[in-house]
Amino acid sequence: MIFQGLGVVFLIFGLLFLISPDTIVRLDQWGRRVLFSGEGMAKNNKKAGLFLLVAGVLMFLFAYWVHRWNLSVFFKKLLL
Repeated sequence: MIFQGLGVVFLIFGLLFLISPDTIVRLDQWGRRVLFSGEGMAKNNKKAGLFLLVAGVLMFLFAYWVHRWNLSVFFKKLLL
């Protein structure tokens, strides 16, 4: 599930790099202004914190399921 989500993100960004590089430049400027500035982090601290907490919980659940139900030797090697 995590790898599928990352795959979709990579596909989208790959297409944007090939088709519309201006969109990548605009996303970069937005990210610098909102995400990576101190003011942006102060304004969006609850959203960022909630996102990180949810992502962490999902990662722990995924690791637990792989271990508990022996879903895949590959995932076990990857997580350990």
